[in-house]
Formats: sequence, C-alpha cells, structure tokens
Amino acid sequence: MEIKPALLESSLVDIEEKLEIIKGKLALIQIDMCDGVFVPTTTFGHAASEDSIVEIFSLLSKAQVRAEFDLMISFKDNKLFFERWIGVIQTYKPKRVIFHFSSIVFHALWKELFEKIDERSTDIYLAVSLHDELDEIQELFETYNFKGIQVMGINKVGFSGEKLDAKTFFLLRELQKTTKNLMVDGGVKITNAQELYQSGAISVATNSELFNAQDINQVILDFKNIS
Repeated sequence: MEIKPALLESSLVDIEEKLEIIKGKLALIQIDMCDGVFVPTTTFGHAASEDSIVEIFSLLSKAQVRAEFDLMISFKDNKLFFERWIGVIQTYKPKRVIFHFSSIVFHALWKELFEKIDERSTDIYLAVSLHDELDEIQELFETYNFKGIQVMGINKVGFSGEKLDAKTFFLLRELQKTTKNLMVDGGVKITNAQELYQSGAISVATNSELFNAQDINQVILDFKNIS
C-alpha cells in the first residue's frame, strides 16, 4: 500500500519542519490546500501566489520529494484561484492534483481543466465526500478523464486527527466499479489500513498516525507491508 504523509500546515516553516521529519523516508507527500471557505481551515499557499508556490517547490526539491496537492478550495466565486492552480500544474508538474467534487460547481471548469493539463505529467484525481451521491460521482468520473478517486474518510474535512467513518469501506467497494485507482484521506490508521486495502484503497494519506508515532520508520514499514 502506498503511504503518504498529509501536510496540513499554516506556515512555510511548518511545512519545512514536516519535510525534515520524513526526509529520506518517503518520496511522495500530500500537501493539503485549504482556503477557509470550502473547509474552515486555512493553510499556507492555498491561493497559489507566485511567491508561495516557488517557496513550496524549493522546499520539495531540497527534501527530494514529489508532491500531490489536495485542493480543498472553493472555486465557485474565485476562478482566479482555479487559473492559478492550472498554471502551477502546467509549470511544476506535481505528481497528482486532487480537485473536490463539490468545489467546482460548474462542469465547464472541468472541461477547461482537462483541455489545459497534460495527463502524462500530472494525474488529476477527483476527491469525494461520504455525502456525495454515488451516481453523480460515477457520471462525472466517466465524463472527464480523471485518473482516479480519493475518498475523504471523515465527516469533518480539513482537520487532522478525526476518526474514520465506517461508510468509507462501503463507498470504496462501490467505487471499485468505476476505477481501481482509489485513495483515502482522513482517519487513516494502521489499525484500519488492512480493511481499507481490502475494500479497494491502494493509496492512503495520514497526518497524526505518522507524525505522532514514536517510531515513524516502523509505521511506514507497517503500511507498506499491507497487501
């Protein structure tokens, strides 16, 4: 199973500290971008200003890791943010960028997204909540060329340390009919990782399970050994 640390940080210093902890241990991280609107939390770099993005990618290069960006951002009334993130993807080519199902309300933006992104360099994933309608998820996924789906396993998205909702396992099993590229973010623990894998998840992101661990190397190994 692929394991990624999820960074939910309010400052560049916090990002740097977390990268130092996992340096040499993992080659891929997830950086959560929260705008204080789509979710209550606000994190560094969510507006994708030129300075903040340059600073983030400089740290990533120094730590020798690639990143996926989880965009917990409302694009409904701020197409500028959407256009900035398109520019980030085109310029820096992160491993993955994850857009949330309910954050882009006009499907015309999805069309624009896939017209401008080279799918060979960055994978575009669709994040879904436990409350999104399954048939609507499947319809959107089939209409556009998403690489996979990330299931948000908690009800209070945008916070660390929340408990995994049991609905996550059901949703994963149902979504296997749509794609085999399934990820989970939120509430992931080593104690539920095996069931997540058996339900269809091949990649998981976690914050507290890694950064609160007494032996982070052992926790990483335990996740990687799940199969």
